[in-house]
Amino acid sequence: MNNKEILREKMGRLVAETKAAKELVDSADAGYLEKYKDSMETVIRLIDSDTIPTSEGGVIGATSALSERNKLSSLISLYDAAADVDLYYSQNCKTWAV
Repeated sequence: MNNKEILREKMGRLVAETKAAKELVDSADAGYLEKYKDSMETVIRLIDSDTIPTSEGGVIGATSALSERNKLSSLISLYDAAADVDLYYSQNCKTWAV
């Protein structure tokens, strides 16, 4: 698999974790998670359309968006999936060459 395919898989896991987390939180946080999921699905569309830029060492922002709400950053599997996305993108997606 190349870097985009791996990132796509990690993003898919993050979206799945986001959907699962919505069942564990109150309605305000569920609404926030819905918007968060929409943002992550936008990144997936960028990957699928081959228009996502290289990372240049930056992150997607998956982790920082969760950190804005303490309750969400305490959901370990969701936060771990977000951290995995940001770390992989930052370290491995500086180029799309295999």
